[in-house]
Amino acid sequence: MKLMNKSIDVSVNNQRFRQSWKSMGISTEQEAEKAKERIVAAMKNGEEVNIKNISTFVGHVSLNDLFKKTIALHWSNTDHGLRMQKMTKQITAILGVNFPVKDINMEVVDDFILTLKNNGNSNGTINRKLACLSKALNVAKKRNYVDHIPEIEWLEEGVGRVRFFTKAEENQLLAFLTQCGQHEMHDLVVFLMDTGLRRGEAMKLTAMDYLKDSILVRQIANTKNKYKSRSVPLTKRAKEIVESRLDREGKLFNLSATQIRDKWNRARNHLGYGNDPEYVLHTLRHSCASRLVQGGIGLQVVKEWLGHNSLSMVLRYSHLVPKNLLNAVNVLEVKEVA
Repeated sequence: MKLMNKSIDVSVNNQRFRQSWKSMGISTEQEAEKAKERIVAAMKNGEEVNIKNISTFVGHVSLNDLFKKTIALHWSNTDHGLRMQKMTKQITAILGVNFPVKDINMEVVDDFILTLKNNGNSNGTINRKLACLSKALNVAKKRNYVDHIPEIEWLEEGVGRVRFFTKAEENQLLAFLTQCGQHEMHDLVVFLMDTGLRRGEAMKLTAMDYLKDSILVRQIANTKNKYKSRSVPLTKRAKEIVESRLDREGKLFNLSATQIRDKWNRARNHLGYGNDPEYVLHTLRHSCASRLVQGGIGLQVVKEWLGHNSLSMVLRYSHLVPKNLLNAVNVLEVKEVA
């Protein structure tokens, strides 16, 4: 029988799929059998199978195709998902959008890690990108796009000490912004320092989010656009900043991401921190958390304040509480009876 006359013809749940080997890019019996197994499995799961997405069943799935599938299944319309979507672009920039998923093996992963290291990525950043890739590869394995996936070997991450701004550094930064007439940026820095909000969270705030003594922070919680929220208390100066903007239409802070970056870099370079890789806007969030912990606030409360899902995310601040632990031991001391 000629190749052009061969086809895959299956029916599942009263639905039929029929395509020729040629139209599917199949040339051997082995490829046809694997494709048939994947098509039947997909049809049983209620997935749509047509000529437009047939590459995923034939085994010719590209890395870009796989990421699109993973985004649709797991990373759609969530804050975490949006971060993962950005990360997929960084991964395909290195491996290539058309890289065949079936060709991703340990050697490819090793080369990928080496490239990231050469690009200056920390072990923690590399692990986040490996986690993104691993999630996608598991999607491929479960849907029989590939027979095997490489076992990801995670890099060691030291807990380390988190960089935070001292009060002197804060005053220095705020004085420079005031001197330059950057009052909007000045107020944003104060607000982020005292609330610990992420830049993206702060830039979404409106007057409707003001709750007199706190600010309501909304986060997309899942793929159905449901929101979870937390109420973050306001210091006196943070409250004054918000109240001075309640008559604004739209957002509380009138700065774009580009404007924030440019103004921050100008201050950073002028103050002599141009070579400090941790002198970044996000350090304001670390500074807020560090001050809370140093002030005796428990890590569980700090976790809720910052909006972290896991307590492990705030363990980086645990080195700031040794005095509290020493005070705690007094509770266990047996008091002598006079």
